[in-house]
Amino acid sequence: MTDLAQPLYQENLHPHEPANVNDVHAKEQARHANAYTRFNEKSAVWLTRIFQAMELFWFMNIFLVIWMAGNSTGIWHFDPMPFPLLLFIWNIPQLPLLPLLAISQRVQERRQKLQVDEEFLTTQKIYHDLRELVAHLAAQDTELIKQTQLSEQQTALLNQVISLLSSSLKGVSHG
Repeated sequence: MTDLAQPLYQENLHPHEPANVNDVHAKEQARHANAYTRFNEKSAVWLTRIFQAMELFWFMNIFLVIWMAGNSTGIWHFDPMPFPLLLFIWNIPQLPLLPLLAISQRVQERRQKLQVDEEFLTTQKIYHDLRELVAHLAAQDTELIKQTQLSEQQTALLNQVISLLSSSLKGVSHG
């Protein structure tokens, strides 16, 4: 008979514990950067969020339409054709924003890489845990088959004992 104190299956844990990527990224930034660098990276990310907003897009387009409509219709006329002052004003924010966007993308790229790595490790852990569950279920199936076979053997023995007892009782009652 199987020892009931023995487990059917011994669990094999995966070494990865899922982590919050935001915490990991913050710790990594704190470890690798001084206050000046953190300020610059935070500023770059903050300004990038502002310049990637749809509100800014709509504001800039409305400004462009008003500027062009006002100068074209004669409501006010301070920019001669073909709008060189508008182009100049339009290009001023673009020049300093190019390196700013590159810095921000580098910071955001590192965070995304941490997130992808974490998702990969978590997926590996889930896959490992699923394999462990399948192995556990297989061990249970094996034990159930053994227990079913033992039960069938005991049922057959009990049936033989019952038929022997009933035949011996029939012999005693006839005699």
